[in-house]
Amino acid sequence: MSLEKPTAFAMENLPMSDEKHNVTTVEKLNSNGSLDTIEDTKPGVFVWLCAAATAIGGMLFGYDTGVISGVLVVLGTDLGGREVTDSEKELITALCAAGALIGAIVAGITSDKYGRKPAIWFASVLFTLGAVVQSSSYSIAQMSVGRLLIGLGVG
Repeated sequence: MSLEKPTAFAMENLPMSDEKHNVTTVEKLNSNGSLDTIEDTKPGVFVWLCAAATAIGGMLFGYDTGVISGVLVVLGTDLGGREVTDSEKELITALCAAGALIGAIVAGITSDKYGRKPAIWFASVLFTLGAVVQSSSYSIAQMSVGRLLIGLGVG
């Protein structure tokens, strides 16, 4: 096999060994005949956009956690005309994360069946409905349902 003129059949895996670290790697020949490794690959615009979207999503999830912790401090007797217990506060806080866990599983199934655009649209509708339910809630049950809907939308 010649490295000067690679053919389609010459593009096979070549095991390379590194005695210094006792590691064997598998690399491929690219079209110009040089070895191509993952370390030589530059991330494209799509990878940077995905990383930025993930970072923004993580920050927004943290922001939501901060907002609900501030709301729970000043909630008082607004939900049900009595003081909210610690267990109810824990429930309100945890339902968003639980909904996100369920939403992540459902989002994968929905994406596979209907495509990513309808899945994103559905998640946005769930998030909006959750925000409306939370803002108009007057009981612990309604606030809990709103937090669960928000979590499903986040997931």
